[in-house]
Amino acid sequence: MCAFPKNPSAKKSETAHFGSVWLHSSEGMMITDGEGKIIAVNNALCELIGKSRENIIGRLFTMIEFGKENAPQLLEKYRDQFAQKIITPTRTAVISSFSKKTIAVKIEQVLIEENNAPFLLTIYRPLSSFQGLVSGDLDISR
Repeated sequence: MCAFPKNPSAKKSETAHFGSVWLHSSEGMMITDGEGKIIAVNNALCELIGKSRENIIGRLFTMIEFGKENAPQLLEKYRDQFAQKIITPTRTAVISSFSKKTIAVKIEQVLIEENNAPFLLTIYRPLSSFQGLVSGDLDISR
């Protein structure tokens, strides 16, 4: 698990760097809590899925990856894995935007910690023309 630095001056510097990446990245980023609730998204993710931040924050992550607000089996698996700090660091998937556009993405995930509370940072990197997807490489489940 990646933790934010303990030294206040180092933390301020690293927080500023992360904030710059968050704001300027062309890759969609999302932070979720242990229940699967979305607590933060960057502008690139909003553009990728065609929803405003206000329509994403506070909802479950399944609305983005699976188009379903409440997918009980997926949420249960997510919550169990989160509690055990087990994640799949990199995978590929096909997601649907709310404009009904299908998007192939590489998904990278890392557990982060702030004030002793764990969160999951998920980065969605669009794959042009389904590059990187090989038969058997597509995982649409968590």
